[in-house]
Amino acid sequence: MSKERIPNLLSALRIVLVIPVVVLILHGGYATVAFIVFCVASMTDFADGLLARGWKVTSQLGAMLDTIADKVLSWGALLALLQVGLVWFWVVALIIVRDCAVLYLRRVHGKRMISSWAAKWKMTFQYFAIATAIIRGGTTVAGLFPDQWLMLLTCAMSIQSAVGYFARYGLKEG
Repeated sequence: MSKERIPNLLSALRIVLVIPVVVLILHGGYATVAFIVFCVASMTDFADGLLARGWKVTSQLGAMLDTIADKVLSWGALLALLQVGLVWFWVVALIIVRDCAVLYLRRVHGKRMISSWAAKWKMTFQYFAIATAIIRGGTTVAGLFPDQWLMLLTCAMSIQSAVGYFARYGLKEG
């Protein structure tokens, strides 16, 4: 197998792993397994980018597949967590609306937009918040579970990175 294909295969694996993650979250009693599968899936996001850039095998297809895989994994996990009452509706809505707005901006902008560091950190914290929600324990800090604090941080980072994208790329006139 050529190394050009490996990053895209990792993105495809991330999409495939959404199915067991969602099923395990929805069926309850499998939090540890769901956590492990989600962590493996989220690590493919970092691995595919590192490999593609390190081997200089980036492509438009790879960038598109990576973006789709990110959204499918995070949205699938968030919607499953919402269904079982482990995440607030407004958090899921904010993250999905932010992601759609940035995807729309990418479409309107017409050329490839480089992911900002703010967006990369947002995604890292989002994955961490989701993983923490999957294995939520019984301890709260100042009235919230640790994953809820992480979700709040993720929301703030989501807004900040979206504002950064719109400030940098804006919408085309006419």
